[in-house]
Amino acid sequence: MKRAYVKWLIAVMVIILLIGMVYTLEHQTINRLKNQTTKTKNSGNQTTSKAAITSNQNTQSSASMSSHVDSRQSQSSDDKMQSTKLWSTTKLTQLDNFIASWGVTMAQSYKRYYPENGAGEMNYYGVSYPRDLAKNNFAVDDHQVNMGLSQDGSGHYDYNIVAIYSDSADKNVAMNAHLYFFTIHEGRPVVLVTQQNQGMPDNLIHFKETANVDLKSEFQNLVNP
Repeated sequence: MKRAYVKWLIAVMVIILLIGMVYTLEHQTINRLKNQTTKTKNSGNQTTSKAAITSNQNTQSSASMSSHVDSRQSQSSDDKMQSTKLWSTTKLTQLDNFIASWGVTMAQSYKRYYPENGAGEMNYYGVSYPRDLAKNNFAVDDHQVNMGLSQDGSGHYDYNIVAIYSDSADKNVAMNAHLYFFTIHEGRPVVLVTQQNQGMPDNLIHFKETANVDLKSEFQNLVNP
């Protein structure tokens, strides 16, 4: 009887030990699975974060490239607008330089009166331009026309004046002073000149296109380079 009790007690202890081992293994397996799940989630979060950073960098790079392209397109558009203008301040400066050297070869001294260049009031045999343009008493090749000022060559006048030069301030020219209107007429450059020093029966100031080849050629090249 005593042996049977011992065997029973040993069996119970073995069962309890087995149950403890199974519980321990199960608990370790659960913890391992949890750890793997946590690592997988962290890895997924890191991957997502990296992807988001990469996407953000790509977006910023694309935006930067787009902004650069837009800037270049805008600059190109501005350059194109400048190049299509019939007249500009840059062209005016080039004309100034040419007139200065050309006047020397012609033994004449010219001042620019439009756009105003510090030359003061013009006195061309009793008239002053551009002030007296308002009188609108002009003729070209004996045909009455209207003329007016223009900064870029555009306008609604028969002759849009972009520059006015004269040597009337030179005391050595006496009654042979020249008055030049650099104009745009129907989209083309025309240099008009007059040496009229007294009134005419029709009360008009008569101009004609200059016959000076150098002057005509330079102005044409500036307007249409």
